[in-house]
Amino acid sequence: MTEPVHDMLARRGLPPGEHAADTGYASADLLLAARARGITLLAPVPPDSSPQARAGGYAAAMFAIDWDSKQVTCPQGAVSSSWTPARSKGTNIIIARFATATCQPCPARARCTTAVRSGRQLGFRHRRIHEALTAARAGQAGDAGGTGTGSAPGWRAPSPRPPTSPASAAPATSACRKPAWNTTPQPPPST
Repeated sequence: MTEPVHDMLARRGLPPGEHAADTGYASADLLLAARARGITLLAPVPPDSSPQARAGGYAAAMFAIDWDSKQVTCPQGAVSSSWTPARSKGTNIIIARFATATCQPCPARARCTTAVRSGRQLGFRHRRIHEALTAARAGQAGDAGGTGTGSAPGWRAPSPRPPTSPASAAPATSACRKPAWNTTPQPPPST
């Protein structure tokens, strides 16, 4: 629903400079689409859910991608043997494969892959999307407290609301009030 909301607000001449959203409303594609509209999407992106990332092994972010040479280098320094454009679940991706002969004797094999008859296979999005997603994830994990509020393109934690003292808080009433943006004058409430 993120893009339809942006479309609706743009049609009304009210595009936001920033849009705070929950994880379910953010992805690398949406970060880039919002940025193209001049909107900073303030939303955490889902973490890497690969088996290696979940187990504390060699996650995709630990591999260096040379986009121009179409090669990937693993954390141990091995270079991929193939680079193949593909589609997965309707999404364009790139598959980088490491040769079996390279991965079999590797001392870090258990941290990298569970494949028995082949080497590590790494799937990732095309450059702009991959870099936006990697930067957003790094920013989320980059803060000292581990709360995921680090800064990266497309992600910034919203500022907390200032605390209100009981004296400055609005009195509670059971009457419904019009939203603050309603400019129609309203009669004062009767007592």
